[in-house]
Amino acid sequence: MHTLTTDDWLALTRIWTGLSQLPASALDAPAVAVLESLGALVGAPQGYAFFARRAEDVPSADPFRGWQPFAIVAHGERLRPMVEVARRWLRDAPERMIDPLSEAAVAFAGELRCHRRGDLVSDAEWETTPSARMMDALGVTDQLIAARPVAEALEIYFTFHRLDGRFSERDRDLVRAALEGLDPLCARYARGLGYLPGTAKLAPRERDVLSHLLRGATERQIAEALGLTLGSTHQYVVSIYRKLQVSGRGELTALWLEGDPA
Repeated sequence: MHTLTTDDWLALTRIWTGLSQLPASALDAPAVAVLESLGALVGAPQGYAFFARRAEDVPSADPFRGWQPFAIVAHGERLRPMVEVARRWLRDAPERMIDPLSEAAVAFAGELRCHRRGDLVSDAEWETTPSARMMDALGVTDQLIAARPVAEALEIYFTFHRLDGRFSERDRDLVRAALEGLDPLCARYARGLGYLPGTAKLAPRERDVLSHLLRGATERQIAEALGLTLGSTHQYVVSIYRKLQVSGRGELTALWLEGDPA
């Protein structure tokens, strides 16, 4: 592992501090903020993040070993239009997402890890894949793939793109070190989607209501802000409490402050 300098650790501390100050109500902010802040640190102006969940029944021929990606978000103007394409592929033709790089990354599931593309596959092997042609079209010259467990059978991936040159060992080790301090943030992001064990996936409108709840808004204020009836708003609130396994607003707030995926 590359020896990080005092300046490197100071930069990471500033990033951790900034990320810890994201408002609880900004449910989708954590993933994009990580991509932006770490990307700026290692010269990666674009990237994407996603969760992966391991299925209980895994076909023997599954190259992803039961891990199924979902909830993709992107940072960077060139990548954002591709997110919907990737979501359609995952839904309709997941085999399009299979490539040697993805398979190699999945092989380390369960560990906190960070790899450059060249750490996992050779250039010769990579250049024969459809993914390589897509990256070339986006102007991507190298990729950095970082991942960490969030809970049992749940991981989050952050992939960073260089548009010139290659990532260095220092870049790789900076991102890996950064991930070690992001456990509470990743758990909070997963909780806001209803992905942690013991919770249930939140619908988009439920997440809208949850965001307002975490700002301290009353049900009447939420109804007015979202154009809902008071009755519908109350039903959403009850559903959120049930899905997140909390008894009320106080417990909900405490859960968000806690940041523990247990």
